[in-house]
Amino acid sequence: MAGYWLVPLETGGNSVELGGDRILLEPEERRIAFMDTLKALHPRLSLTFKSHLLPGEEEAQACGLDAAEFLLSGGKGIALHYPGSAPADGWTLSHCAEAYLDRLLPPAEIKAHLDAAGETGEEWIRIMRSWVNAGRGIILLREE
Repeated sequence: MAGYWLVPLETGGNSVELGGDRILLEPEERRIAFMDTLKALHPRLSLTFKSHLLPGEEEAQACGLDAAEFLLSGGKGIALHYPGSAPADGWTLSHCAEAYLDRLLPPAEIKAHLDAAGETGEEWIRIMRSWVNAGRGIILLREE
């Protein structure tokens, strides 16, 4: 069964980091209602991406690389870098992941859409607000 994650995103230079304070969106009924709310605020707020497609092909084919290290349930930040940069650690982004990240709304725009929603009792919306107020982006990932 797939898991859906609400993930804060830190960007800087040639890298991005998936925040360790990401949230598994469950139960399913609540997730579906939440996704409908996001879609109503702006369709691009509800764009999901398959987490296993974030690392590039080179990462998936490298000898000795344990794909289990990329599990979202680990509770730690996950560093990703753009191809061509040379970090000491982390994963290289796939070209598909780069295209996905380019389509994400910037934090200020996310904040404007969330503010338009008004006060809500939805905890996940409040968490999203705290992330964008701190200058973080937000992504939705599907883990299979």
